Amino acid sequence: MPFQKSDSQVFRGLNLAGMALGLGLVGFAGAATAETYTCTMKPAGKSHAIPTQLVVTYDPATATAQAFDGIIKHYVGNPIPATLKSKNAKRVLFTWTVPGVKNNSGQYAAGLVYSLNIQLPSGTANMTGKPQGYSNSWRGTGKCTVK
Repeated sequence: MPFQKSDSQVFRGLNLAGMALGLGLVGFAGAATAETYTCTMKPAGKSHAIPTQLVVTYDPATATAQAFDGIIKHYVGNPIPATLKSKNAKRVLFTWTVPGVKNNSGQYAAGLVYSLNIQLPSGTANMTGKPQGYSNSWRGTGKCTVK
């Protein structure tokens, strides 16, 4: 049975304002230059582990990034480090791993590995996720805004 997590359970009570506060955007280091990507995603098929809303911040001054969504909130409670894999005039690509997760069926994965590819300047986004140690993966599409 593939590793899955019920989207409705993970995202109950989550909103973008709460995620922004969770990321501490007001006090984010280098806030004057930090880029905040706020995304709304639509999971493809039965992609229960693609978040419907997420926020990624990137501070070019320190080359640091953070990600936060309902899955991270559920399993970790706080924003987690993300990695900027590439950025140019046409796209930006972030990756992150949510560590040590167990689903409702008791299946354990060492981590959920995510990538978020945002097309610029349109904001069209593609997201993939994969549980470490399992063959299945998830996909979703959506839209991101940057501030």
